[in-house]
Amino acid sequence: MGLKAKFNSDALKAKFNKYSAIVESIILANLSYLGEEAIMEARNNGDYKNITNNLRSSTGYIIVKNGKILQKLGFNNVGIAKYNEEGAEIGENLALKLATEQPVDKYSLIVVAGMNYAIYVESKGYNVLTSSEELIKRELPKMVKNLNKLLN
Repeated sequence: MGLKAKFNSDALKAKFNKYSAIVESIILANLSYLGEEAIMEARNNGDYKNITNNLRSSTGYIIVKNGKILQKLGFNNVGIAKYNEEGAEIGENLALKLATEQPVDKYSLIVVAGMNYAIYVESKGYNVLTSSEELIKRELPKMVKNLNKLLN
């Protein structure tokens, strides 16, 4: 005599899929918010001279999962300098390259300042992405904690 299920497995799968979709949308919303905050932080508090606007234009973020870009923001022309489109393109290309290197089945929030001299500017004591990194390190654990509360 075996056990008989008193539930509909298709209904159970449908409920699980709906629940998974809700959780995924919450994760994406939180990461998008965090990415937008990081970009605003970088652009508003970058205390370097932005002569060509390339460095600020190269800042942006993407969210990736399983090699698929779920969200992208930034990488746009900031200011009126003639060459700022170059920065936007370089930043986006860097983020897309990094996206291909991310682990499968995990979300990745990639925030970049794509110009190759960004690290040089940071090494001179100017804020390019440091404050954005600090913001993410401070806020992401809070978001994970809140998500865990929601799920329990």
